[in-house]
Amino acid sequence: MREPRTKRIAYVAALLLVAVGLLFATGVIGGGDDDDVNNNADNYSGTEAEVATLVDDFANAGRDGDGTQVCEEIFAPELTENIEDEAGQSCPSEVQDNLPEDEYELEIDSLDLEDDTATVAVTDQDDNSSVLHIERADAGWHIARVTSAE
Repeated sequence: MREPRTKRIAYVAALLLVAVGLLFATGVIGGGDDDDVNNNADNYSGTEAEVATLVDDFANAGRDGDGTQVCEEIFAPELTENIEDEAGQSCPSEVQDNLPEDEYELEIDSLDLEDDTATVAVTDQDDNSSVLHIERADAGWHIARVTSAE
């Protein structure tokens, strides 16, 4: 049974707000610094470092305004498709249309790894907390969804 259209749109809009909030608080507009300021991976080793590197890559790609990298390399294909379906445009365009002007950093608060999935609680520079749900696929680790930490 399909959910009513308004309920489905509200759900996807909430998902987009969380994902876009994380992605687009990156400060790429006006900031444009190519330096990687997100270095969470330095605090981990092994598979946990791989996951933390994805989080760093996510924040740094957003900071650099690289919507293509975010959508094609960092997001899982299903998340990219959901964004495109709801936005009515390509994921990279949606990313670039929603970039804010502030610098963005993500700090990992906790990283829980279980087999091919990871749950990573993060806080941005404005103390906004979110949870990244990350999965390993053939091509490596990808963010499958983003939820509010509350």
